[in-house]
Amino acid sequence: MIKLKYRLSIISIFFLLNISHNSHAVDETIPHPIDERGLLSEIAIKTTKLFRPVETIAIKNGQLQKTELIVQSGTVVVIDNQDNANHRLLFFPAPKNLMVMEFVSTVIQQGEKWGAEFLDPGEYPFKCTLHPEQEHGVVIVKQSE
Repeated sequence: MIKLKYRLSIISIFFLLNISHNSHAVDETIPHPIDERGLLSEIAIKTTKLFRPVETIAIKNGQLQKTELIVQSGTVVVIDNQDNANHRLLFFPAPKNLMVMEFVSTVIQQGEKWGAEFLDPGEYPFKCTLHPEQEHGVVIVKQSE
């Protein structure tokens, strides 16, 4: 029981540190209890939902299940690769966002989930660098109320 309380305290510290110092428009969720490539486990997703909104975009049969996702600032967007191929997403600067350079996910292998937190309002177009003709979409971030 003591070990469990200690682990929960450490996880809470990670979340508090992440909330207090993010200054990027899009931030890979590395400070969370996630592996070094930004990949999320089911437990990490459930824990993240305690502190901030989480929305999921699944990739199935070579296509995004949602090509447009509207979220509030501070939302973690999870890419769930349910496809039989690997994917790597590229978010790029556009007139309606604050990004100054491209942001690329790690390679998301079959059955893996990757997440990024969207902090600043704007439109964040993305495409798969491995299949640019197939997967592309936009995350639209609204100011939190």
